[in-house]
Amino acid sequence: MTELFPFVLVLHLLGAIAGIGPTFAFAHISALGRTSPVHATFAVSVVRSIQTRFTVPLATLTLATGVALLIILRYDVLQTRWLLLSIVLFVSSLLWALLVQNRDLLRVIEVASSGRSPTPEESADLQRRRRRIRYGGLYMRAAAIAILFLMVLKPF
Repeated sequence: MTELFPFVLVLHLLGAIAGIGPTFAFAHISALGRTSPVHATFAVSVVRSIQTRFTVPLATLTLATGVALLIILRYDVLQTRWLLLSIVLFVSSLLWALLVQNRDLLRVIEVASSGRSPTPEESADLQRRRRRIRYGGLYMRAAAIAILFLMVLKPF
């Protein structure tokens, strides 16, 4: 099985770079959308499209190849604290993206593209969702940086 290691490692790194790398632009895209109401729906749609078509599938590839690497290298995850922490951060970020971020982005797009003014309740809900999207994005970027740090330096 060790002959698979280079191939699986390349897929793992490709998934991480191509899938997670673009998410660092999401804050900038969203900020540009906030400065121009005309472009707000487009900005949120771009972020959601990249997330659903690239980030989530490639993050899933990264998770699958990560599990394959654990099997190939026979890591004892419970005895390797840096790896265990990396896995917890990665899975929590992926679950946040799938269960919260994606749903909130979809709702913002629905209301913004409806062609009508939101009700006061919808405006309050949208503001809450946008704040959650912003802070969730900060968490996911911070987690990605922490995972990179842990994977490269293996500090403990």
